Amino acid sequence: MNQKPIYPYPAAYARENGELEQYRESLKALADCKCAIDDAIRNNWDGMNFAKDSAKGVLKQFGPERVAFILAYTVHERNIDNRFSGHNASWAKTVPLYGMASDRESCTLESHPAKVDLFIDLVRRDLQELEQQKSASRRKPSVKHRKETVKMDKTPIYKESFEYAYNHGEEEQHRASNHANIACKKAIETAIASHYHDNRLDTQAAVQEVVKQFGYERMFYVLANTVQTQGTDGRVSQANKKWAQTIPIVFERGKRDTSYLITQTHPGLLDMFVSSARHEFLLKQPLKAADIKAEAEHIL
Repeated sequence: MNQKPIYPYPAAYARENGELEQYRESLKALADCKCAIDDAIRNNWDGMNFAKDSAKGVLKQFGPERVAFILAYTVHERNIDNRFSGHNASWAKTVPLYGMASDRESCTLESHPAKVDLFIDLVRRDLQELEQQKSASRRKPSVKHRKETVKMDKTPIYKESFEYAYNHGEEEQHRASNHANIACKKAIETAIASHYHDNRLDTQAAVQEVVKQFGYERMFYVLANTVQTQGTDGRVSQANKKWAQTIPIVFERGKRDTSYLITQTHPGLLDMFVSSARHEFLLKQPLKAADIKAEAEHIL
């Protein structure tokens, strides 16, 4: 598997910073991945559909990140007349394209959009199964794992756009923060799935699992980014909607960064998680004089 990360910056940045070799290697790997996906679509199409394991080969060869990038990039470039299903178009918006769509022409799949759409369904199903396997493994940790201490990701939240970061030489801080946001989003989805049993969510355990990994600030930032998009969803409480609006979220070129939107969790469960997270956070704050007085009056 080609495990090198996708080079996230445009050619101009790579040229200015002496990283053209990394840029070219990454672009070549993406182009190779694109060709492999086109081949997989062509070779596994039976005239009506694909075999269940048609996507496993390219996922194994190029890895989930690169395959998802090619598929999402193609949707981004070719969905002018809504050729792709709504659920796949929404999914594509959650895949980081790093804002560099303009210089990745060699990454657009040539296969018919209808076939690409069905292939995306296969890839997403395979990725979901992989995530479920990882989740099951985390739910049944070995004795060795139970003794390990989770190391918190203390990457600072970068509160400016990529354009600002590029102009001020802070691209690495922006990239690190974005990766941490995405990791936190996945941790929230995993924690909720792991602690939901018999129609009951252990919100306290789920919240603490994420807090230990990312702390309250990043968890709240990622949660607020998602809740701010749920203004018309009746499954999310007004209290949590109002709370989310108090947290400033950075937009990229006037648009919300969808790469760390929480999309794999039911809104009702997410609302329970947010309420519990806010409650747990308040319990850890020192009492003010007014709070102590109010509590004393309540007791007396």
